Amino acid sequence: MTAIFFSQSARSDPEGDAQLIAQAIGLKAKGYRPHVLCQAGSSISLLAMQAGLRTHYLSFRNALDPSGAITLAALLRRHRPSAIVCYNSHDTNLCALASHALARLGWVKPRPMLIRMRNHLHGTAKAFTHNALLDHTYVSSDTLRDRVLRDSGVLAHKVSVLYPALDVGQIVQRSNAALPAVLECAVSDLSQRPLIAHVQPVDLDSGHVFMLEVLAGAVKTHPGLRYMVMRSGPHCDALAQAAKRWGLGAHLLWVDPPCDTEALLKRADVVVLPAHRTAQDSSAIVAMALGVPLIASDVGQITEFVQSGKTGRLCLAPHEPGALANWLEALLDTLGNPTRAQALAKAGQRALVQQLGPGQHLEVLLHGIHTMRLDQGSAP
Repeated sequence: MTAIFFSQSARSDPEGDAQLIAQAIGLKAKGYRPHVLCQAGSSISLLAMQAGLRTHYLSFRNALDPSGAITLAALLRRHRPSAIVCYNSHDTNLCALASHALARLGWVKPRPMLIRMRNHLHGTAKAFTHNALLDHTYVSSDTLRDRVLRDSGVLAHKVSVLYPALDVGQIVQRSNAALPAVLECAVSDLSQRPLIAHVQPVDLDSGHVFMLEVLAGAVKTHPGLRYMVMRSGPHCDALAQAAKRWGLGAHLLWVDPPCDTEALLKRADVVVLPAHRTAQDSSAIVAMALGVPLIASDVGQITEFVQSGKTGRLCLAPHEPGALANWLEALLDTLGNPTRAQALAKAGQRALVQQLGPGQHLEVLLHGIHTMRLDQGSAP
């Protein structure tokens, strides 16, 4: 069986750790031998143990750490992995330098493919690392790919998008969780409908005050509407005051965290995401996975998943001219044509499964590894 190493030097990275474990479990089911390289006592070490994955402990102090390099060299020579999938900068540098050095010495041939997974970027990407040390980098969105390439000198063909795998079945299962009794009573009151969910933290980018202006127009034809908002973020008091000024105080339904986002969104008639700049909140993905109608700003990562008029509705960002009329029309159309809105939501759900399903995610990763191995001139 072919070995594949997964390295993670971070002590805790919930998003990256979850993706790494899912990839390793998926490849194990396909007959590969995944190995997890991490620090003892880290979050990923516990997850790997629980999943029954082979785990090896390295210090990952820095790229020139002698103890880490010696341990890694021994593992590379013993298991001969076809690829190393790296999740953090420290482990990326150590694995890359060790692999190149051992290959030049003739101790490890063929050299394992060196792959970097990126879900975030802090600062500017380093051209030497991506162009010279790594074979390929996978990023979680087109938006992030643009950021990696911008003014960095990183070669475009070295970076491509691999969307994070999404387990829709798990999201649906979590959506069946019970809500607190008082909240359950409030969201189940059919006399106070439609229920419009906006669960981003209340901050300057999230567009809550703008949404109040939209609802002030919608309430004329939907007097029972409720605006469900999380009591989270720095501007909750300002939002409450704005709601009173618009005469919408009684229509505001506050939800105190922690609360299961999936369970909340399942009960909504429509989910809104009127962000100014970064409409990439996970609530949009959850809404699509649950088949709940979605209206979002046409900005950021969400535009990679929503085709306006086919799988949801995309509108102008709140600061753009004509945004208020655009959003009001979209909301009234969604509420006034529930059959069509549900058809769009179901189409969005199907498209999301096809785009982000675990099977598709693994196929892209494996295809990339095999293609790079062939380009290197050696079969895996």
